[in-house]
Amino acid sequence: ERTAQMALTAVIRLDPCIAFYCGGDVKLLSSRITINGDVYVHGELNNSNRANINGDAYVDRYSGNVRDIVGSINDTEVSGITITSPALDPALYAQSYIPDANGQITLTNETLVFNDTFVVNGNLIVNGGFLTINAPKNSPAMLLGGSLTLSNGATINITGYTQITGGIATAWDTNLTICGALHLAVPASITVEIDIDGSGQVVVTADPMAAALRIPGSPVQDWSPAAGAFYKSITRQ
Repeated sequence: ERTAQMALTAVIRLDPCIAFYCGGDVKLLSSRITINGDVYVHGELNNSNRANINGDAYVDRYSGNVRDIVGSINDTEVSGITITSPALDPALYAQSYIPDANGQITLTNETLVFNDTFVVNGNLIVNGGFLTINAPKNSPAMLLGGSLTLSNGATINITGYTQITGGIATAWDTNLTICGALHLAVPASITVEIDIDGSGQVVVTADPMAAALRIPGSPVQDWSPAAGAFYKSITRQ
């Protein structure tokens, strides 16, 4: 009797792996915006201010310099690829803060660490300080029912799925870092902006493990920002 063994080493590429998703038109208004991963915009992606997109773009329409996208520009309807948004409802989650009469929460010069889902069913203003959010396994990191504003040197670090029902505005010396996935959950009729005033920065990096969700319901749904995978290389050892 003869036996043989063979060892293979394979490298799998997740394609697409969505770092940034928007349900409507979006304007990226600064070159200090960096997206490490693929982008999906169900509308127009306006990148005239030259944000850095280190991945492919799936868009209905694109305006800007194509050289600012490292990968390729594709239509949103790509054969064999299904890209969806979980579209979570912040109102169904326990609120971290209850918005005031103006529908917003302001955190001023606070240092906070949340190892749970951070939920505000309204606008969030972070005026100085440090906010760190680490999503529990298979749960979202941040759910906002409105927009996000950073000012006065505020720093926000988020690990996990981040959903904002509006735009993002950052002021001088502020920093927003998201490792997981960022979804601007707006309808197709809405135009939202990510804007940086001054020397701040916004960095979004795709991490499908950190952003993976298990959504309660009947049946329970599993969601990931990685819509597909293929073998990039296979090596016989």
